[in-house]
Amino acid sequence: MRSVSKLPGLQKIIGALLDSAGDLINVILLLTFLIVWFSIIGMQFWKGLLHARCRLTPYPVIMPSTCNSTSDLCWNDYIKSVTENPARYRCLDDDNDNVLWTQSTSPWFTDGPRDCIWPIDDTDERVCNLNGNRGHICSLFSNGSNFKIQYTCGSNFDSFGNPRFIDDDRPYGFPRMRSATFSDAFNWGFTNYDSFFSSFLTTFQVITLEGWSDIMYQVTDAWLHVPAIIIFACQVIVCGYIVLNLVLAVITKSMDELETTVREQSDGDDNDTGTFQGDFDGKYPYHSKDCCEDDVCRVSLST
Repeated sequence: MRSVSKLPGLQKIIGALLDSAGDLINVILLLTFLIVWFSIIGMQFWKGLLHARCRLTPYPVIMPSTCNSTSDLCWNDYIKSVTENPARYRCLDDDNDNVLWTQSTSPWFTDGPRDCIWPIDDTDERVCNLNGNRGHICSLFSNGSNFKIQYTCGSNFDSFGNPRFIDDDRPYGFPRMRSATFSDAFNWGFTNYDSFFSSFLTTFQVITLEGWSDIMYQVTDAWLHVPAIIIFACQVIVCGYIVLNLVLAVITKSMDELETTVREQSDGDDNDTGTFQGDFDGKYPYHSKDCCEDDVCRVSLST
């Protein structure tokens, strides 16, 4: 408190914040409503899409029993073998996804997560489109010979959000279900629209304008370009500029009112001093100020 009392500028800011508390609460409630609204939109359209990555095989393959880490020398041999003959290592006999399945009838739910992996193309750090007809489409790989691979866009979750694999640290050194997004290019998997909390967090990051364009690019790669751009533009303009600037406007208005009040009080004090001096002169019209030896002025009044 002593530090605050010795810093007039800080006193002014704190006073402005306290005076504008009511208006700030209204603006914050408006901002929270908009964040919740955009979070629900994100969950509705983009849930699970940001886990899609280009895969080296058309479907998940079984985890090798003799090679437990990507740093082992045997891992490259295993990847080469599964890319050349993925059917030999196939994890599930059924399709990756089927329109006739439901959340409860999906084999990834009925049989539970499996000890399998879906090798990722680490050279492509973009989200792909699961439908393969828009956005980012996985490329055709060639090893220089007649052998060519059409990479597949796939997710560690099925289309209903059921996890495909057990959450083991093998072979990546971190949970296997996070293998698609556990990198700096994907914010280590924290920005997504899979749940309300993560969607709220992602939307909040967007309106702060911190890395919002990277998230938008991921969504456009996995979804539709024009609608995604429109939604993100609305978030940035309405929440990132208009509403956040309302917060600054409320604080600025309160500081201006506080300065006006202080100025009026100062002018009132000056007027009171002038009034007192006029009353004194009218009551004692004949006085002189003679400085004494001890520098104390005495007033000689005429009688």
